[in-house]
Amino acid sequence: MTKKNNEHRESFLVKGYIVLFFLLGIGIWYSVNLSVEGQKAIIDNDLDQKINDILFESGFKQEDIILQYAKEKNSKNIQWLEYYKTIRLEDKSQLEHVEPLFRQAARAAKLGLERKNYADKVIYKFYSENRGVYSNITFVSNDKKEQKSQSPAENKTRRKKNK
Repeated sequence: MTKKNNEHRESFLVKGYIVLFFLLGIGIWYSVNLSVEGQKAIIDNDLDQKINDILFESGFKQEDIILQYAKEKNSKNIQWLEYYKTIRLEDKSQLEHVEPLFRQAARAAKLGLERKNYADKVIYKFYSENRGVYSNITFVSNDKKEQKSQSPAENKTRRKKNK
């Protein structure tokens, strides 16, 4: 009878250790994932704040911001915000001062920076390979007068009314 109780006790201990290690593994996985998500949110907010600082240091005023909003994005278990800004550009020479500062901010955040030139606008995108775009900054020529709005939905509504 002692041998049977011993085997039963050992079996119970083995099962207990398996459950314990399983729960510890789940706890470690959640703590790592939560810290990564928190880090992503910090990068989003810090980058947006740095971009605002660069813009205001470069002589852009609050009145020059035509459109500004953030979109929540999801990929697998990660959520982040993409920031969008449309800024009125008085003179394209202003970008000569802004671009090196944008590149420096991208390097500091370990992000890529892409520039696209169009006839009436210049777009800068801060991005990472694994997650996508963090921030879009569009500079539009001053001769292209756009109405101020709060969100892209208002722009769509305004366009439909104009048709």
